[in-house]
Amino acid sequence: MTPGATPIVKVRIERADVSELVWQDPLLRGAALLKALGEAAGGMLKASVGLRFPDGVLLFQQGEVGDTLFFVIGGEVRLCARSGSEVVELGNVPRGEVVGQAEVLAGGGPREVTAVAQGRVDAVEVPRAALLGADGELLGALREYLAEVQHKRQSTLEEMSDFLKRW
Repeated sequence: MTPGATPIVKVRIERADVSELVWQDPLLRGAALLKALGEAAGGMLKASVGLRFPDGVLLFQQGEVGDTLFFVIGGEVRLCARSGSEVVELGNVPRGEVVGQAEVLAGGGPREVTAVAQGRVDAVEVPRAALLGADGELLGALREYLAEVQHKRQSTLEEMSDFLKRW
């Protein structure tokens, strides 16, 4: 671990059925991720792991290798990224949205952002394999949804980086 870095503590939600938590919550049931997956959403949830992150703990750090998607089911996740010598705040990801979309779209690789729990965060960590169809491609409208999320976050990063360069 890098000196001064926040330690990563992941706590599995052992007694909770992730599917049950999601389907019983109206906001989560209507989440864009589940809509994009359609009938495959149930299988995705069964192949996933529920995690709890205490306040200030990293879900993942920019540069780490990853290929999982995090579906935020409780709390908020703050996103930031290094751009040159600056750290750019990209905003908070609320309950019902996802983080880690860039690496899922790319088929894995270094994380493009750092994700930090703002308060207690419950999330479903989804392995990329659970998002693939029999043809090995991302399921249904999922690719479009993740590409849209990625485009918005990349645009925010570019806008904020340009803003900081002017100062």
